[in-house]
Amino acid sequence: MAATPYILPRETRESAILVGNGTAGPYAPSPYRIFDIADVKVFAKAFGETVFSDVTAGCTIAKVDPASAYDFFTVTFGAAVPASTAWYHQARRVANRSVAVTRGGTLDSNQLEQELSKEASVESEVRRDIDRAASFPRDFVGQTGLPPAEAGKVLAWNDDGDRLVNKSPVDLPVDAIVGAAGLTVIGKNTVPEIRDFLDTPAYVASRAELAALDGAKDKVAIIWNEGGRNGRFVFSSSNLSTPVTADTAQGIYVAPASAPTGASGAWVRQNDGVANAAWYGLDRSNTAAANTAALTAAMNFVIARIGALRIPGGDYDLNAISVNMTVSGQALHVTGDGAGETNLRWNGTDGIVITTSGPRSWVGGSGNAVTFHRLGLVNTATTGAAGRALSLDGTSAGNFFNPALVVSECSIRSTTVNASWAKGVELTSVGSATIEKTFWYGAQANNTLGIFVDLIASAGHDASPYHIRGCEGYFCGTFIRAGSYIEGVHVTDCDFVGGYYGIDWDATVSGGEAQLCMVGTHINVHTRAVRLNLVEWSQITGCLLWTDTVGGTVVELIDSSSTTITGNSIAPQGLNSICIDVKANTWNAATFDTRRSTIVGNVFEVGGTDPALAVNLAANVRGFTVANNPCDTLLTECSDPSYANNVHWTRDAAWTPIVTGATTAGAATGATVAGRKRRRGNKIEFSCNIAYTGHSGTGPMQVNMPDTASVANGIGNALSVYCAGAGAVFTGAPQALIGSGGTNILLRQAVSGTAATSINITNGALTMVISGEYAVG
Repeated sequence: MAATPYILPRETRESAILVGNGTAGPYAPSPYRIFDIADVKVFAKAFGETVFSDVTAGCTIAKVDPASAYDFFTVTFGAAVPASTAWYHQARRVANRSVAVTRGGTLDSNQLEQELSKEASVESEVRRDIDRAASFPRDFVGQTGLPPAEAGKVLAWNDDGDRLVNKSPVDLPVDAIVGAAGLTVIGKNTVPEIRDFLDTPAYVASRAELAALDGAKDKVAIIWNEGGRNGRFVFSSSNLSTPVTADTAQGIYVAPASAPTGASGAWVRQNDGVANAAWYGLDRSNTAAANTAALTAAMNFVIARIGALRIPGGDYDLNAISVNMTVSGQALHVTGDGAGETNLRWNGTDGIVITTSGPRSWVGGSGNAVTFHRLGLVNTATTGAAGRALSLDGTSAGNFFNPALVVSECSIRSTTVNASWAKGVELTSVGSATIEKTFWYGAQANNTLGIFVDLIASAGHDASPYHIRGCEGYFCGTFIRAGSYIEGVHVTDCDFVGGYYGIDWDATVSGGEAQLCMVGTHINVHTRAVRLNLVEWSQITGCLLWTDTVGGTVVELIDSSSTTITGNSIAPQGLNSICIDVKANTWNAATFDTRRSTIVGNVFEVGGTDPALAVNLAANVRGFTVANNPCDTLLTECSDPSYANNVHWTRDAAWTPIVTGATTAGAATGATVAGRKRRRGNKIEFSCNIAYTGHSGTGPMQVNMPDTASVANGIGNALSVYCAGAGAVFTGAPQALIGSGGTNILLRQAVSGTAATSINITNGALTMVISGEYAVG
């Protein structure tokens, strides 16, 4: 071929993909030549972008030799190009005639060569691009035209494989494998196989769709359209028939529809070991019946399998829930988001009732554990008292103590001032219980309704101990009630206000082994702050106890020996009221001396302006020590008619001395009398001043005593006496001593060396002072 000024280009007329160098350019030289700078297009893709864009308008294309018709070129950008930006340029000529190849009928070889070279350039570009075009084999007989694009669909072969059509992605029946050159689509197959290959979860709307999946291909699935039941599940091929059977509501385990027993595996919800009641269908928008079924199923499952259950925040209407713990060592731990946040609501029915069956043991056995934490238990009835908020029955075929309970940071309340739960926490033969930081709010309009904590036990169980601490209660018939066979009730740092009874413990059937330990507690009620019947070995310390019934009693002890009451502030209300009333229906002389009680170091105050009694010891009460109890001035310190107790008054009390004649009592005229007395254990200290202008009595002079003396120890006690006045007629030194009946002070006279004789009363003026002490009881 003859040499020409233009070569026929055989190069690929585009650059490789390049990157910026931090400058605008120029970037040169190009790997191919051009006739015209308009032949060049420049494309760029910045970091983070997905496609190349035409940026030619912002670039300057220049030939290396501008005078040359066919030459290499440079590219200069309008701004610096960072190394993170990829770019390339490409020749994109369009065939055109720019010169005439003939002149005057004669070929111009130079012009012809130029035009042929331009045509060769176009052919080179066509050859470059044809390798990038879709092609069909020679024997393809289908339709080669492409359909117009449709939103939300992709281009795919039809079922006959003779044309391309628009299809929804979920309808694509393809199977993908990795070949030598990467991911290759090789044929038709199923969506589960594609997910299995890609290791992506299946998204299903419901448990029914989850059960329909093929666990051999889908290993992970996500339920997305069942509200609180949504979650991530992983298929396990293990034999899961036991948990599948226990999980009746499919909260955690969902067996395939093709193998519903779970023996061949099941879908297992991914969780942290704490079940969520929402997984079982509990929902604030549900009916009470639906929520009851859901929460019952959740509790039954966690009792059998996990032990822990969370109830998320919300108000849930419910009917009575009953579950049974049948195996020793089972647990039910229920936690909410807070007493004001997670609210379980019942309309006058029982709340949650838990029963147990089968033998258990307190000593050396595992028992059951039940806890309720951070829940609101709400009674929505409008009037009256009904239902048990929480009830745990530990009575079983075995002996001794059974389940243990903890209730903490819960609220047990009603929604109106006229209604209340019948019982807040009812425990029957429960081996150990702690109720702490729990709040009761009852019927403000009727504080005789409801029992906050009710402790019950059957014969042979002797349930113990119970710890009630840091609790608050308002408006309640009885805040804590206990019965026979209950032992060891500890009440610490509680506040019970506005109720009818504070603590009422009647152990008349069992008697004996019952102990109340109460410390730092405030009880302000209507009738009794504390009533103990046959409750022994109790301690009441550092409490504030108060009642508002005029003439009522704050603390009542009936046959309750070995009791210590110390360091309390106790206040009754008004006339005939009593701070501590100690009664004994029965008394065994053989044992009372070893079952002594103490009422020491308390402060007794009285509300109102009428006199009241601090401590009343009934006539058949024995073995009490009452001492160092400062009293309000309106209170009589201690009444002990039997004088069989060790009583020490903190202050003296007034009594009225009266002078009479032994033959004819008579009466004094113009009398001015005053007397004081004080009890010191089994002795009375006293003094009196007597003055009168005349007296009508006859016979030996005598003065009444403050209290009856002990006949065994009081006769012959010598007293100090001073007598003066016209009515004091005697020949020897005046003497005063206790008479043989222990009820009168006898006035005597004696001359040294002679027997004493009576001082007879006369109708004259008399001034007399007598003081001394004598034994009582």
